[in-house]
Amino acid sequence: MPRIIHILQKELRMKKQLFLDFISKYTLGGLIETVAWESKHGKLSARMISDHKNLVGEINYNNFDIKDFEGKKLGIFKTSRLVGMLNVCLDDIEASLEMIGDNPVKISITDERNVKVRYALSDLVVIPSVPSIKQVPTHFDVVATVDSDFVNLYSKAKSALPEVENFTVQSTDTQASITLGQTDTNDNVISMNFKTSSTKSVDAMQFPADLFRQVLLANKGVEGTFKVSSQGLATIEYITDEYTAKYYLVAKK
Repeated sequence: MPRIIHILQKELRMKKQLFLDFISKYTLGGLIETVAWESKHGKLSARMISDHKNLVGEINYNNFDIKDFEGKKLGIFKTSRLVGMLNVCLDDIEASLEMIGDNPVKISITDERNVKVRYALSDLVVIPSVPSIKQVPTHFDVVATVDSDFVNLYSKAKSALPEVENFTVQSTDTQASITLGQTDTNDNVISMNFKTSSTKSVDAMQFPADLFRQVLLANKGVEGTFKVSSQGLATIEYITDEYTAKYYLVAKK
């Protein structure tokens, strides 16, 4: 029996920037390429995991009430390729899905000049599974605000020390700080304090420095909440009317 390919008739009319903003929240500066998109209950979502499995996260964009995509799960194997193809198009685009039976096989995008691109979707079996975070602490020892001033400060500090792979979080009952560089060696070190709403004494823990920076930059302009547990887990959460994003960082053992 020949394969029957059809394009869903109802098209998604939108700004391509919505796709690009959504993508930036999970690719984290190109560090994560392969995810599954899912449209469900009027939201477009993606869950991701870093190569070293020291970060997992979930992005949800609201007001994505597009019936064509509703209930569909799309395998995006190389997100950078999709971004390059989107950048060929002007800002106003129409998008639809090409299907083989019940399976989406391509995203078809057309801009106002009638420039068309067709991005081939991947089989979901080649998309890395993202584990659920089990035993998330009900209480965190450090709760801090991540604002634009902190993002700029941390970004400059990481640029000044590009070789530093991890940052250190430690706290007392009155203050929490973050450090780039090893304080117990003859090394270059930059330390800064968090704006905390609550803090308890926590021994030093290390988390991936570049992933943290990319999370901050991907959500720049939005105030986030950074929490740290003595169990070796940190979270960064952003909530706006447009989207929610939550990232989990696992401490280095």
